[in-house]
Amino acid sequence: MMDNTQQDYPFPPVEPWTSVEHVVSLQQPISPSLGLDITSIGDLLPFNIDYGVFDLLTEDANSSNRDLLDQCFDLNIRDLVNQPLRPAVQGFQTESNNTADTSRQLSPPRLAELCHLPSALTDYFFKEVIKLYCTWDNSFNSLRIMIGRMWQSSGALHHIMQSMAAICLSESFPHLASTAFGERSYALEYLQQNSTSPSCKEEHALATFLFGHSSGWFDPLDLATDKFLEAEVIISSWCLPDSEFSWSFLEEVLDFWKMLLAFTTKTADGKDSVRQTCISPSQLTDRTFPHAWNGISREIVQLMADVGRLVFSVRTSLPNVLFTNEHHIDFFRDTLEKAGHLEQQLLAFVAADASCIVDPGDPNTPPTHFQLMDEAFRYTGLLQLYRVFPELLTRRYRPWNKDEVLLPLETSKIPTRHERSAWLTSLATHVVQILQEIPFESLTRCIQPFVMVAVSGELRYHDQIPGTGTILGASIETPRARNFVKSRLAAYAHVLPLPKVQQHYQLVKDIWAAIDSGDEDVYWVDVASQKKLSPLMA
Repeated sequence: MMDNTQQDYPFPPVEPWTSVEHVVSLQQPISPSLGLDITSIGDLLPFNIDYGVFDLLTEDANSSNRDLLDQCFDLNIRDLVNQPLRPAVQGFQTESNNTADTSRQLSPPRLAELCHLPSALTDYFFKEVIKLYCTWDNSFNSLRIMIGRMWQSSGALHHIMQSMAAICLSESFPHLASTAFGERSYALEYLQQNSTSPSCKEEHALATFLFGHSSGWFDPLDLATDKFLEAEVIISSWCLPDSEFSWSFLEEVLDFWKMLLAFTTKTADGKDSVRQTCISPSQLTDRTFPHAWNGISREIVQLMADVGRLVFSVRTSLPNVLFTNEHHIDFFRDTLEKAGHLEQQLLAFVAADASCIVDPGDPNTPPTHFQLMDEAFRYTGLLQLYRVFPELLTRRYRPWNKDEVLLPLETSKIPTRHERSAWLTSLATHVVQILQEIPFESLTRCIQPFVMVAVSGELRYHDQIPGTGTILGASIETPRARNFVKSRLAAYAHVLPLPKVQQHYQLVKDIWAAIDSGDEDVYWVDVASQKKLSPLMA
């Protein structure tokens, strides 16, 4: 008997914090008139600097300033986060007779002065949080480049980064939870101040996206649909060719966000996505460059968003239909026609071969992982259509053969309800087997929870009927698939220890509990709504 008990996992050990950051004030951006020479001191935070830190850097032929700073900041982040967050660090009161040997040795009090929480959180954001947030990462990561280019002049981005880093660390350091919520409040103030006439649409759109999409990190029930709509308005009003690369990147981010919301909320205006509204840099050659945030192809993202919107429309309309009239008949006819159109698009979709995907240079995430995720999302989309619109599966039903799923073959028989359900279980286990080909170290793990939740509702146990070997095969694979989903979601909760991730696991357990109780009509969207477990699953 399987143990569904959720375990508590400690936060993984954090490497010593060794990068060069600086003591700062959180009051206002640096004035361009300061004339600071930053060529030898690295990037500065976007706020007033406490010059006392740099007064410690005396010239020494055998020890560069960079070496000294590396020595000074070779500290464990656990020492840093145990400080209260302060708006500024007071200047060092240094007596002249104590400064002679600072290039070689710092006294413990002086070293403690250098430990500055905002700098530590910024460093942790760039070192760890971005990797949790993207499907691949290195210096070419577009999200990393955009944030790195803008955060020093953006109060909103700075405070959002601080809040995201602090909330990620809050399980190991509970007092950082209040820091995270405080920084998030500051970020919201900046966003509200700039909402009417942002000086930089690129910066405001990026900050709005990060703020909205990280809402679930603080409250799993907060889907931040208001920020989604705000980001949609900003991007739709963007004038090209200014910042065309950023616009294309953020538009694809918006598409993926829309897909995540589509199954559980009423997003946008109900219109189907406009395919490829912008030519992205990855489309300028015959090779595809994977998007750093969503990883999968844009066409699949848009198709999945349309599937989600259609499913949500049907699932929210059915409970209100007590008696059928002509209007309802027309509605069901129209939705079935739309579902059939989406089915044909998913069947006709040609995923990019791994050889045609540019290797982004992340050793943990080679091109094959993006190809596999494309396939997983594609099959997941078909699974949703066949569950909500069983007539589509009846039209093309043949006994399960994974090599024939995407082929336009005619039906061999009219399936029974039991046969249809077993076929869907086989398709769900096939999707799980695709995910099993991707090691957990792959950064595509951040987009896998959606797939695992969406297929979990079909991981059923089926009673054997004489002469139906495929049903027995589906039942054998079900416990294996369930165990994989449980273990991977539990491992993901260890990497990103947030209530949102724990709710993914809880939702899956609730879905299986409903299935195992004998309910043949369980659908994950309905369970998510009933249990109020609809977090953004990426």
